[in-house]
Amino acid sequence: MARVKGLDDVLSNFQGVIDRTNDNARTGLQIGGAYLKGEALKLTPIDEGDLRASIYYSTVQDRQGADLRVGYTAKHAPYVHEAPMKLKGQPRTSGSKKGTYWSAGENKFLEKAVMRNAQRFLGIVARYMKL
Repeated sequence: MARVKGLDDVLSNFQGVIDRTNDNARTGLQIGGAYLKGEALKLTPIDEGDLRASIYYSTVQDRQGADLRVGYTAKHAPYVHEAPMKLKGQPRTSGSKKGTYWSAGENKFLEKAVMRNAQRFLGIVARYMKL
């Protein structure tokens, strides 16, 4: 059976392109994740600060590619995220008991940050994919 000369070099070059593409995608997702985190923090309500302190973002690499995960680790995060904001402006009766409810932040804070910044996020990732 005849062997094509230089095939090993071609395959090695392809693998190099794949590796660089994956690295660039991961970098774009990390920078995009940092951006989304900052935008979500602007919308995250604050009482004692533990909700804002619990935000995270991370990238996960597997054979299929890279994933970005952005979220909150505070146990009450889903409840605050989905709260209807009925108490907006009323004095606090729980937590720090300082100020009024929803004086800072909004409900659906993570969802709104992603939806409002989707194009900018995709632009960040795309810029790194072109490298």
